[in-house]
Amino acid sequence: MFFVVVYCLRRYKLITGILSYVFRTENSTFVSIIAENVKSHIMWNNLLWVGLGGFVGSVLRYGVGVGVAALAAVRGGAGRFPVATLAVNVVGSFLIGMLLRHVEQGSTQHLLGVVGFCGGFTTFSTFSLESVRLLREGHASTALLYIAISLVLCMGATFLGIAIKTTK
Repeated sequence: MFFVVVYCLRRYKLITGILSYVFRTENSTFVSIIAENVKSHIMWNNLLWVGLGGFVGSVLRYGVGVGVAALAAVRGGAGRFPVATLAVNVVGSFLIGMLLRHVEQGSTQHLLGVVGFCGGFTTFSTFSLESVRLLREGHASTALLYIAISLVLCMGATFLGIAIKTTK
């Protein structure tokens, strides 16, 4: 279904038809200008690279969560501290720093790695949710410790990733 939508949206007539309907105008110049801008700014290859990276990052994120939960169960319980999210965010912050230093913005590697993979792999929304959950459950000190450690380690990892020089 996705590929059918992509194929159809690439067709100029369909874009202009949609825009004419949405803007309820018969002004073909106005619609043509918008349609050309839509065509030139949306590059379907880019969306596919971002989607592929996001898929891999999301699956790996899920795998890390399952792995950490299994390890915690073997060691006698998970506790309250969200170790998996912290680990993913620190590793993702380091990786995004490395990628930003070594890949050209807007390149396929940038779209695949930075936007797609790191976007799917890192979990700021989960970090926020877990922080709020800890606070609502009355674990203010654990929540504040988690927030402070996450910010310091993730920002430090990003700076480290940017600062590391690799040989080519």
